[in-house]
Amino acid sequence: MGLPIVILILAVVGLILGSAFVLGAPILAVPFLLLLPGPFVMLGAARNQARQRRIKNFRRAAKAKKTDFRPADRETIV
Repeated sequence: MGLPIVILILAVVGLILGSAFVLGAPILAVPFLLLLPGPFVMLGAARNQARQRRIKNFRRAAKAKKTDFRPADRETIV
């Protein structure tokens, strides 16, 4: 099972157990459930952005450099 599914199952079980002991627990838990994925989403976005930046820098570095040929060089180029 993937980690998000496990977290979701634990959250639902926590809501059920919490509501069994304290009736207001689901009301208090819902904001936490809404805030919980935020840091994970932001971390994934930051990793993706860093990966894209590395690819962009690699492509810039791999571009062909302009070369100035002397007239003698031009004679040998076919």
